[in-house]
Amino acid sequence: MLKLLTFALLACSAWAATTPMMMMTTEAIPTKPCCTPRRWQAAMYNLKAGRSSLQYATVYVFDADMKKEGYMVLPVDGGSPVYQGFTDYNTGIKYTLTFGPNGGCKQEKADHEFYDHCFGTSIMYDAWSFSIDKMDITISLGRDGCIPILENIVYNDPNMPSETLLLFNDVTTMVTDAHLLDMPRACANAGSSSNIG
Repeated sequence: MLKLLTFALLACSAWAATTPMMMMTTEAIPTKPCCTPRRWQAAMYNLKAGRSSLQYATVYVFDADMKKEGYMVLPVDGGSPVYQGFTDYNTGIKYTLTFGPNGGCKQEKADHEFYDHCFGTSIMYDAWSFSIDKMDITISLGRDGCIPILENIVYNDPNMPSETLLLFNDVTTMVTDAHLLDMPRACANAGSSSNIG
């Protein structure tokens, strides 16, 4: 009898552990978009970059109060940086620094106006979409803290259309790479739409 009871308990435990349970939640479906933290950073991966998708990480830093964003593209194996970018939306200027022997800094008009990372038309639950300048953006945001998870950007520039899918990883409001919110030193003497070495 004890063996039968033991078998029955084990069988019921195994069945309960493998039987899907209906998820009950009291969390309401959002009816308005959320806003990301005022200052945050993340490591991002372009999932549409083919075989190199996980070979390079982009450290991205955003500060809504300063109206600045910056990034650095690095190989995940610890190699030297490939690119660094900085946009100051107060001045409407974007700087792109390419590292390496043929590198240099390019200064140009920002791709788009500053937007405060509060998101537009609801698709469903935590996914939002909006358009700004020549970009259509769809972003998924975590309900706890409005942290970005995935962002798809379609560039509708007829001269250079493209699409990027970004995976955000290690998102934190503790910005440790604040230097990315400053213009790169190599760009200090860059003129409008010019390259410097």
